[in-house]
Amino acid sequence: HPVFRKTFDRPDNCRKARLTIAALGLYVPYLNGVRLGENYLAPGMNDYDDCVRYQTYDLSGLKEKDNVLEVFVGNGWYKGRFGIDGHGDKTWGDDFCLIAEISLYGDTLVRIPSDETWLVSAGKVTASGIYDGEIRDDTRELSFHRATVGKKNFRLVPEDSPQITVYEEGK
Repeated sequence: HPVFRKTFDRPDNCRKARLTIAALGLYVPYLNGVRLGENYLAPGMNDYDDCVRYQTYDLSGLKEKDNVLEVFVGNGWYKGRFGIDGHGDKTWGDDFCLIAEISLYGDTLVRIPSDETWLVSAGKVTASGIYDGEIRDDTRELSFHRATVGKKNFRLVPEDSPQITVYEEGK
């Protein structure tokens, strides 16, 4: 279960910043240690033979230097068991994949796409599933190396469904 990381600086006169992102598997993005958005199970359920939905997050509050975007990716419906009657694992695929772009709007537009300059590490989550939860090993040390750029063919479409969020918590 990989953790992708990109460190970047905010350009001078940056008025707005956004992250556009999708994954094969579920993802959770963090900027400088703070979770982005309130949605869970992003990018949601997709028919991966047809398309993958992407989401856009506001990156307000960037520091001048050394901003760290981290994205944790898990099995989700893409790699995990599908359906309660157990249609088996890896219904659509068996490789994690992340596609993202940081857009920094200032005097000029600076785009930072996911590429081989991003780093990746095996994460502390060792197993995950929509129906079965996750197993973590917090004693694992993260060891980052350059990400590999893959060649997956899928159609990206904007998110068009309500997002899964927490509306009420038990006491």
